[in-house]
Amino acid sequence: MSAPVRLAVFDIDGTLTRTNHVDNVNFRAVHAASLGTAAVDRHWGDFTHMTDRCINAEIFQRISGRPPREREIEAIQQDFVARLRAAHAADAAAFAPVPGAAAVLAHLLEEAGWAVALATGGWGISARFKLEVAGIVHRHLPGAFGHEFASREEIVGAAISRAADEHGVASFDRVVSIGDGVWDVVTARNLALPFIGIAEGDKAAELRGVGATQVLPDYGDLKVVVEILDTAEVPG
Repeated sequence: MSAPVRLAVFDIDGTLTRTNHVDNVNFRAVHAASLGTAAVDRHWGDFTHMTDRCINAEIFQRISGRPPREREIEAIQQDFVARLRAAHAADAAAFAPVPGAAAVLAHLLEEAGWAVALATGGWGISARFKLEVAGIVHRHLPGAFGHEFASREEIVGAAISRAADEHGVASFDRVVSIGDGVWDVVTARNLALPFIGIAEGDKAAELRGVGATQVLPDYGDLKVVVEILDTAEVPG
């Protein structure tokens, strides 16, 4: 099979898995347990970048007056995953895949001309756990995660670069970013990437309000998804 010439870059929480709520609750809980409730009294939009690395560093700086030490980051990551495991044991439905997510990934991986990469602001250890319990095949996919970089632009850029290396190409003819957050729209616009939003109701309207032109509730209609991957535009 020839090398793929197009790349689809997927966010994870809210995009491949319906884990925004369980992630949010437990991320706040682990920081509250470590640093006190004042650590999590801010809106996510108040942080410089929507990545676990950046949020964790800014919380530590505000509460402790210094950046987190490596052992402190590792301890919080391990506690976070332990809380996610407990949450999954209590309610597996909180880790459901977005409808059609597994099917669209399988289709793109089998379809000549497409490659797939992951790009999430979440820490790699927690992101892969959520994909695993949601039944999303991911082990062999190139990607970049929120423990590696502070900004979303760095994460998406690294995912694209790693996918190109994985497939032995200098670049892709087309790269499409798929995400569910306002920050995903902004990142796609900053990187001049076509974008597809995954959201419903007020959240879909919010994505359109910041420039997303193509927003789907899920991947239930595979034909439509594939068509939009070919026609999606850079957010306005």
